[in-house]
Amino acid sequence: MSEGQLKREVFYLPGGRSGAFVNHKLIAGKSGSGKSNAGEFIVRQEVGKKKVIDLYDSGRFENMCYGLVEKNPYLVYKLKEITNNKIKPSAVPNEIIMVSGKGLEYNNKFPEKVDIKSFSESDLDITDLWYLIGKTDASRGFLAQIEYQLGKDEEEITFDKIFDALSKGRIKVHGATNMSLMRDIKKWKVSGMFSKGVDKINFEDILKDKNTLTSFSTFLLETDQEPVAYAMILKNILEAKKRRLIKHRIVLYIREVSNFMRSGKGFEEWALCRRYILMIIREGRDLGIDIICDTQRPLDLPTMFRNQFGYYIAMKMNFGDAEKMLEVQEIPRNIIGKVPHYGLGQALLATGMRWDAPVHFPPCPHRHKNPRMDVMKCLGKTKDWDTSDILKIEVNLEEEPKEVEDGKTMSHFT
Repeated sequence: MSEGQLKREVFYLPGGRSGAFVNHKLIAGKSGSGKSNAGEFIVRQEVGKKKVIDLYDSGRFENMCYGLVEKNPYLVYKLKEITNNKIKPSAVPNEIIMVSGKGLEYNNKFPEKVDIKSFSESDLDITDLWYLIGKTDASRGFLAQIEYQLGKDEEEITFDKIFDALSKGRIKVHGATNMSLMRDIKKWKVSGMFSKGVDKINFEDILKDKNTLTSFSTFLLETDQEPVAYAMILKNILEAKKRRLIKHRIVLYIREVSNFMRSGKGFEEWALCRRYILMIIREGRDLGIDIICDTQRPLDLPTMFRNQFGYYIAMKMNFGDAEKMLEVQEIPRNIIGKVPHYGLGQALLATGMRWDAPVHFPPCPHRHKNPRMDVMKCLGKTKDWDTSDILKIEVNLEEEPKEVEDGKTMSHFT
């Protein structure tokens, strides 16, 4: 790269125009550097060409604003100035799906644009159940027997069938293991995630509609249930592409991806989600799935995970984090040394073939969430949801196993 190229003016990145942008992309930068704005700016340009899914909001509603047109005079001016009037304020069709959960007990009024839906228990296979309720060798042994028995008859394995096997004593289980399994089954049955009182999420229909950007929210779920919801979404997307149900490519935008990669003691609930995101990051390009992730610190991500990204976008960050760009491309250190001093929206872009600095991302054409913004109010007219059917438990889970003698349950549920 010539000296003249290094000194050129700041420019904006039209991500939707580049055919080479079919790859995994990692956006890194400190809080307030503009990384989520950059991510939204890129993915919204793919609407109509690929199916775009904004996966992660952790209950903050920050992925629900694609359907709102930016009206702030200053941001509109900056958008037109940086793009030379090529991009004007606009919105894209935005489908918002909120996963059903117990949070409806406390808040059942949401905008009409928000649709509350649940997962089907049939989405869970035996491997998923191992992560959810197979916490000990004894419980995993029980699940193995369940898999063998139901597998012979080619039956689906659900919470209800596991409960039935426990309650009728079809498989002998130690009393403590029985109680532990019943407790875990109850936890997921009352979570609302698999409720029969709302429509099920039809992933095939969602993924076929590439003209609509789909946002998922876990606002109604408890903290330890959110990772399972994300895992179910990732799994269904991966399986739809493996079964060739979707012909066009899919773009997944995952904010704060370091949360998905947490492991070790205290983060066991993320294991299932981590399993599916690693499968997608490795197999996704060939299957037709592109991932865009953002994170505050690349050093929080495992090296083998970082190496899967073809595009690095480094916004304002510490020099130690910026040095990780050298894993992708040989960049002069004087250029990397400027990254900690970048302004809002400025970035260093690197691929395996070239690098550009500085790249400037303009404000999004749609509204971008800020801390003072009441997203629910901005989305318009609200409606009340009837929680009586949504949070209804279809199976009596109140019974408990009786006394244990010689390591076996004396009497079983009826």
